[in-house]
Amino acid sequence: MHCRNCGEEVSDQARFCLNCGHSTIDYRREVPSRESIGFFKGTREAFLSLFRTSEAVGTPHKIAFDKPHASQYSVIQKYGVAVLGLIIAVIVLDLIYGVGLQAISFVIPIVYLIWIRRTDRYEPEPKSLVLILFGWGMVSTVPSLFANNAVFALASNEYVAATIGAPIIEETFKMLGLLWLVNSKKFRGQFNDHMDGLVYGFAVGMGFSVVEDAFYFYGAFATDGITAVTGLFITRQLLFGIGHGVFTAMTGRWLGLVRVRVGRVRTRDVLPGLTVAIFLHGLWNGTTIIPFMGIILTIWFVIFVRRHIREALQDETSWGFSKDTTTN
Repeated sequence: MHCRNCGEEVSDQARFCLNCGHSTIDYRREVPSRESIGFFKGTREAFLSLFRTSEAVGTPHKIAFDKPHASQYSVIQKYGVAVLGLIIAVIVLDLIYGVGLQAISFVIPIVYLIWIRRTDRYEPEPKSLVLILFGWGMVSTVPSLFANNAVFALASNEYVAATIGAPIIEETFKMLGLLWLVNSKKFRGQFNDHMDGLVYGFAVGMGFSVVEDAFYFYGAFATDGITAVTGLFITRQLLFGIGHGVFTAMTGRWLGLVRVRVGRVRTRDVLPGLTVAIFLHGLWNGTTIIPFMGIILTIWFVIFVRRHIREALQDETSWGFSKDTTTN
């Protein structure tokens, strides 16, 4: 395992770090390995968590206490994907539309990104990895765009394509970034529980939102000018901008729960969380044409996300994280 103060590798039997003297007792806990959570049981639990308090994770897997220090990562490893996402977003949008409105689409997602990371008060995730997942969200809009165009071209009913096809495509591509992180030998030490998953999943969703909103802004500007862009900014970002973050946060939360309960994550373990993300996304796409439904859903999203954050922080407190807060 690694010292959570300086990042040096220490023996699993060590009582303190030989490099800095930091105690490792609080997070040197052993628990038996556990069976993976089945799809049907997991999906039921993930869905019920949208409506009621979840059971506390009383005894976490030992990986919850093994976080390498962010200083171990190179600059390219820290920021490469985030920079790539930014470059793709700017170049693709400018090539298509030839104007610089993309900056507007960053405003609210960045605010939400800062907010979600600040809620992770006991073991905040490295800014670098949060930005990498944010960058992946931007990158994932490219394959999603091509796949969505193909589905809408083949579909006989656009409503069905929007409520079923688009959520499956977009949430699947967004999920790939989370699945990479939780299985990465280099970075998975930073993805240890459901609080981590909420932060990383939300970051992916906000990155996706940046590029998707920019497409809408450009379309509105081309037809009706800046007045239409202002109206879209109010509705898509100020009022309802949390959506994509919430959808993918459900995928990340579930991966974090599997990680902290079982210790290892297999590809199929993502399915319960992904199913909930697709459901929420489809519900949003299919019902916001109903008056006031967007406001009702947004309020519901905020309620259960805040509950998930509170539950995750309570679990971390019970494990002793609040006694050994680290920042990266």
